Amino acid sequence: MLIYGRYIKAAALFAPKKDPRSYLKGLCFEVHSNYVILVASSGHTLCAIKVDVDPGQESGSFIVGHDLLASIDHRFDVEVTFTNGEVKLKQSGREASGKLIDGVYPGWRRIVPAQTSGKVAQFVHENLSVALKAKRMLYDNNKIQDLYICHNGSDPAVVVMGIPNTLVLVSPF
Repeated sequence: MLIYGRYIKAAALFAPKKDPRSYLKGLCFEVHSNYVILVASSGHTLCAIKVDVDPGQESGSFIVGHDLLASIDHRFDVEVTFTNGEVKLKQSGREASGKLIDGVYPGWRRIVPAQTSGKVAQFVHENLSVALKAKRMLYDNNKIQDLYICHNGSDPAVVVMGIPNTLVLVSPF
């Protein structure tokens, strides 16, 4: 399947590089027949991006580690192939392959609010900085300075990115 590199790199910003839970230290590809949802979460932030792909993909959930994602250039398409517990990433004549992270990605849909309360909360600055960095990457514009936060009290807030099929959640402290 072919995925624009900026979607992969932006979502991967939300995955921790160091965490005792190995399944969080990478990007989850939820593959469906004609779309894929890229999901990453640190436990404090979450990003999910739905990307349309060519029909006929074999469904499954695969976690790709940071080490393989590091080689991706956000400006170009990436051909992603999953076979026998491994992933192959091809981009601009370069190729990287390796084993998938073993484990089951957490049920992230459980924390997505159906609506937000509007009750104001406070957030760790670094968590909002990750959202801003992802927005800049998705828009390919380093001058973007705005994030719109739909406050939700003590539950995760929705960060509006202004990008279709993109969900970002940030937990208050």
